[in-house]
Amino acid sequence: MAFERAVDAATMAGMALPEKEEDIITPPEDTRAWQGTEHGNFNGMDAARAAKDEDDSVAMRRVKKAASLAQAALHALVLFVLHAPIKCLGVSAQVEWGNANRSFALLSQGSLLRNMACVALSRVAYVPCEALHRLIWFLCEGMQSVKGLRGAMTRGAAVHMALSVALLFGDEIFEGNSDALFIVESIKNVLGVTALCGYAARNCSYHSGEALQALAEFWKRMDADSSKEAVVSILGSSFTLFKNAAVPMLMISQCGWCPETGWPVFAATACFVGYTEITMSGMARYAVSELHRFLAYCKIVHCGQSGQRPEGVGVMQFLLDLAGRLPNSCEDMLFGIHGHSNVVMGSTVCMVPLLGASDEREFLMGAGVGVFGILPLLDRKVFRAIFDLLKRAPIVTGDHGIIDALFGQEQKWVPGPLWK
Repeated sequence: MAFERAVDAATMAGMALPEKEEDIITPPEDTRAWQGTEHGNFNGMDAARAAKDEDDSVAMRRVKKAASLAQAALHALVLFVLHAPIKCLGVSAQVEWGNANRSFALLSQGSLLRNMACVALSRVAYVPCEALHRLIWFLCEGMQSVKGLRGAMTRGAAVHMALSVALLFGDEIFEGNSDALFIVESIKNVLGVTALCGYAARNCSYHSGEALQALAEFWKRMDADSSKEAVVSILGSSFTLFKNAAVPMLMISQCGWCPETGWPVFAATACFVGYTEITMSGMARYAVSELHRFLAYCKIVHCGQSGQRPEGVGVMQFLLDLAGRLPNSCEDMLFGIHGHSNVVMGSTVCMVPLLGASDEREFLMGAGVGVFGILPLLDRKVFRAIFDLLKRAPIVTGDHGIIDALFGQEQKWVPGPLWK
């Protein structure tokens, strides 16, 4: 109930501010290119770095100004992060506008600008969005009042600084206010837990007060955690060299987080994967490719939807409609072709080539259910077959943390609320 009260209080605070006719951010003509726009030009860790400057610097004066706006910033963060309808809109906007890898993120440049634009576009139909739009305008104007040699901050940079300072110094600013401290900690936790991208996770850790890390060391660690070298050398190189070959592959994805329990949501499939299929594009890809149907399911669940086919709609019609709505997003890079990314539409993926013939492989290759061919992980026979294959697998690439979460400490897994 604390979150509901916080959302109500934030909405009331926002609606008490003057209405702004102008949208604070409008999408650029190229909706995949947000960095460096007129309202951008800032870095996700700017506030953390500014806090280390000298007391008389412009950056430090901006930090102090942001601290004076912390209550309004906390209201804005509540609506951005803890209010499910706005969060769902933001995730959908991130996916639609080319930032699917960080669709739950907020504090990086591209993520914040997309979320601000989404709020501006949605405010006409939803009162909390209107309240949030007024709040971020209030933060923007307050921060822009502190000018440096280059003038005022951009709109995105101004709002980012205000939100960041409220998180970085929330314990000091709201000392003695147990309700506010609880909300600050909850926001940090949600941002950290849902940071499927390694960059977003590092960004969140900065805003929780962790020491700044050398950028080169961060990327080195991120590449190691995502098995980048193994994916590129084992999968990418092989698929590129033998373009007509296909390999049986077990794929397990962490698609997102259960809105009811906060647990991670996993999905898995077993299918043939090859260069031609990986690089497939166009309307027909979901109709003919088991791989693309699985990735489509992960995208749908990540956006908080069930993927259930509407009654009266044929399977082929449903799949073709999805192909028109869900853009291609780094599927080739997931397998180390044309670079590497371990995140597709916000879902991290673990991949296991099933190189040797076995009863478990044959069983899993035909065990997928439903339109998307998803393996029923709660079926003990399926779960055991995956476990046995993983024990013997000579190659496991991608996010190994998925295996640790599924098979590490004993868990009483349940069907996700979206499972159909």
